[in-house]
Amino acid sequence: MSRKKISVTAPLGERPLAFQVVLEFEKTRERLDSVEQRWLEFDPSARPRQVRRLVRGAIRHRMLLDWQIGRLYKGKHQMEKKTKLWLRLALFDLSDERDEAPRRVNGWVQDTRDVLGERAVRLVNAMLRGYLREEDKLDPARIGDTVERLAISYSFPRWMVSHYLETWGEDFTEEILINLNRTPQPVLRHNPRKMDRQHFERELEALGIPYRRSALSTRHFKVDSIRKIEEAEGFDAGFCSVQDESASVPVRLLDLKAGDRFLDVCAAPGGKFTQALEEQPDLKIAVAVDNDLNRLRTVRGNMKRLGVEGFLVAADARALPFRKSFNKILADVPCSAQGIIRKHPDIKWRRSRNEMEAFATLQREILQSAWEHLEDDGRLVYSTCSIDPMENEAVVEGFKEARLIKPPERVIPELFHSGEGYIRTFPQQGPDGSFAALMEKKAGETADGS
Repeated sequence: MSRKKISVTAPLGERPLAFQVVLEFEKTRERLDSVEQRWLEFDPSARPRQVRRLVRGAIRHRMLLDWQIGRLYKGKHQMEKKTKLWLRLALFDLSDERDEAPRRVNGWVQDTRDVLGERAVRLVNAMLRGYLREEDKLDPARIGDTVERLAISYSFPRWMVSHYLETWGEDFTEEILINLNRTPQPVLRHNPRKMDRQHFERELEALGIPYRRSALSTRHFKVDSIRKIEEAEGFDAGFCSVQDESASVPVRLLDLKAGDRFLDVCAAPGGKFTQALEEQPDLKIAVAVDNDLNRLRTVRGNMKRLGVEGFLVAADARALPFRKSFNKILADVPCSAQGIIRKHPDIKWRRSRNEMEAFATLQREILQSAWEHLEDDGRLVYSTCSIDPMENEAVVEGFKEARLIKPPERVIPELFHSGEGYIRTFPQQGPDGSFAALMEKKAGETADGS
């Protein structure tokens, strides 16, 4: 389960289980996906979707919920941390299910006895019923300071809000925050090695799965839920993968051809590497590198499921162990992942301003290492799932060897092109936030660009 001794027994129920997840996340700041998975395995009787809805809602709206709790609480002493975490979950549930909120109060109050003890019941009952009476008064819109208002309203760290305001101004920043807080819609990438697009669309229709075609990719489909296709074993059979449409951009920019020698230097968990193998099965060689052997095993599992083949190498992307060069390289580097916060709201609370500089240093080192293994006239794509210019434009512009190539509109629609020749997606455009730059290495160019 986890490293600490567990003092609870299953089954717990969805509300108490969600509380245990949030409690452990607050203590460890571990990746939320990992914490959720452990607790769901501990209590298989709980409904995963309900647990995740509560957990992610409480974490996504954390600052707003704490601000509302502070406005409602009239006690003389500081509220206990566990009580505050429990109230976060409860207030989110009431706000998310307004029509059922009065009925749900009773369930939260009853579960309080088992989770917090009898002493907390009266306080929780008073707080929740007070919330129902005063919800319309608990709006931070009147806060005068712009950073404080946006940080509380949309539950983002103040440093992040300040940084966005300096970069984009108030209106664009608020659009970003609104859209990063929205619950994401699943996106499927169909596998042309298993069936053509028309066949895949008929399969979705036969399963009663509503879908919309992506504006970015002909292979991607937005759906309301992936449950039905999981139950129909569509994933196990390799007919499709879960991949946001923005994540498809870097591979498509490389425009892989038969006979290309392709290297993916930060491949795990393998979404882009398997995409490349699906789109171009006649590569001369395809190599995926990652420094985490366990994550490479995940890549291998995905390759087997999708029916594609390539080579896997465990190595540090900053010190690639190859003597030969490649003519197509993907450097989808580690980053702060600010562009995918709507999928992983814990990112907001696990990142710090200082980490941005550390990420940028790592990214430059990986880019330099990859460039040294790119042959003359070869092409490299640098990409992140971040919207932060410090990890994107600043890294590429500081790389003097770079010769940017503007991708044609037939590859990526003009909507997603920046004036500087980059591809950028923002959450308000539909896809996750991302960045990509296509570069070419001219013959005779040395590692220092001379």
